[in-house]
Amino acid sequence: MRAIWAEARLDDHRRFNLLLEPCAGETFAELQPLLESTFRTYGLPQAILCDNGKPWGDSSGHFTQCEAWLLRLGVAVYHGRPRHPQTQGKEERFHRTFGAEVLSRTMVWQDHGHCRREFVKWREIYNHERPHDSLDDAVPASRHEISARQLPAKLQEAGEWYGGNDVVRKVLNKGIICFHSVLWSIGEAFKGQDVALRRVGEERFEGYYCWKRIGVADFARYRASGEKGYAPLENRRVGRPPQAWAARGRLMPAVRKA
Repeated sequence: MRAIWAEARLDDHRRFNLLLEPCAGETFAELQPLLESTFRTYGLPQAILCDNGKPWGDSSGHFTQCEAWLLRLGVAVYHGRPRHPQTQGKEERFHRTFGAEVLSRTMVWQDHGHCRREFVKWREIYNHERPHDSLDDAVPASRHEISARQLPAKLQEAGEWYGGNDVVRKVLNKGIICFHSVLWSIGEAFKGQDVALRRVGEERFEGYYCWKRIGVADFARYRASGEKGYAPLENRRVGRPPQAWAARGRLMPAVRKA
């Protein structure tokens, strides 16, 4: 039997389901075209709140290829606290309803096309017919608005975000840069891309990828630690999700082909 995954995106504010598609796996290569199609239809979100599983997150705290791509699009990425599904409570509730009304059916899922047809039918009901208590019994489609931020025809290069006072370094193999004779671990997600370093103290530099602060290079602390090998940036993940709408989602096991 071959596993098929259900990939879903939910408007955090208006409960509108932006994406519900069967997916052959949980890699970025499989996820990216689904997100591109969704962005072309509904525009770019302000942010995506997701769990820590791949391709969205990395248990070690490193940025992923998916995150790097979204950052280049100007989309912020936030992660829920590990083992704390309440952070994505609305998404968890959506999947519970979807599982009870679609995935729990006692039927044989024939193929990818069969899954998609059933998903589309249920999504239509969810968005256009089912009232929601949180929306004063309105349907999500009546409240949803397309984002004014459109998917660009060409992805902006990371270097276009940086200023004349930034120190720019290209990320090498294994996700490292050489800066002031120290090898700093930036993350393999940024391999081949330019990152910028901005002085914020006598021996402290903030690292940026595009517009996103990705950590701090602290030379004094590095020397005091006595560590050998690659020096990791500190405070890699900072910030909190905005109060405005954000698409939340994850990959979850959906159905199996008999």
